[in-house]
Amino acid sequence: TERASRLWGAITLRDHIWHRRELWRKFVAIRKIKGHDTRDRRSSSFNSWQSPVSDVFHSGPGAMLSINTGLEEQLKWLQEEQPAYLLCYPTNLQALIDLCRQNGARIPGLLQVRTMAEIVSPELRAQCREVLGVEIADMYSSQECGYFALQCPGQDHYLVQAESVLLEVLDEAGAPCGIGETGRVVVTPLWSFAMPLLRYEIGDYATVGAPSPCGRGLPVLERILGRVRNMLVQPDGQRTWPAFGTRTLLTLAPIRQFQFVQHDRTTVEARFALRRPFEGDEEQRLLEHLRQKLPVGMQVRLSLVDEIPRSAGGKYEDFVCRVRE
Repeated sequence: TERASRLWGAITLRDHIWHRRELWRKFVAIRKIKGHDTRDRRSSSFNSWQSPVSDVFHSGPGAMLSINTGLEEQLKWLQEEQPAYLLCYPTNLQALIDLCRQNGARIPGLLQVRTMAEIVSPELRAQCREVLGVEIADMYSSQECGYFALQCPGQDHYLVQAESVLLEVLDEAGAPCGIGETGRVVVTPLWSFAMPLLRYEIGDYATVGAPSPCGRGLPVLERILGRVRNMLVQPDGQRTWPAFGTRTLLTLAPIRQFQFVQHDRTTVEARFALRRPFEGDEEQRLLEHLRQKLPVGMQVRLSLVDEIPRSAGGKYEDFVCRVRE
């Protein structure tokens, strides 16, 4: 509804104000553009940051590039545009960071990267600081519910937008999780009058955080971990969050893209798109690393592919579990 749209805009403005963004500078986004499925450059330019910013403030210019544009072309476009603020998916940011590290490239004028739609790991935050010299500001939302939480300025945790959503983190018995505990995210959007959703389980897991030192008084999520389909099922049936050591992976082999798919309780398929064929013992070292990261009793199967496509919405998951309980 118009009312829900206004609330979405208000929280967007809150995010800009909290992070003290200089709205007169340039803002760009690399995201899904409907109908663009090739790797050629597809971009648009705007004379403002557009609504809701332009409804309230004078702003600098904006621009958007299709996520399907080739990675080298993305970096070239960013260097041409020289934005102060970049909005993109975390997995695409990881690929850009890897390319910048490989080429010794920089993005002139960049002040902050905003991320959305996917999980941001502590490792990605550290790499963004190291390679691009800027911080990540993440947001937590969904298409059907709107905003859930914004990253707290100067912190890595998230502040639940309690004026617009009742967000609960529940354990397996349905009881509220305490500080430091991880559970299922259940939400009740407070302004969804056209399509009410009551205690809607979106499939995500999150960790409850302690009160924020910022003093804003909003509920805290220490970390957002992703959906149950992003959890690994061990041979005994227990679920855990997989960790394959992204940074180490990229030093072991010429990896351009990767994705892990679990087909059963004992097998994980490792899909890789390479920049060049394996040389020397690269393949063996990579497989040995992956075996060490998997629980006892599990094996890894290597698959080389030309490309790992994103979803229709532009999202990308680096681990997908297809085990049926």
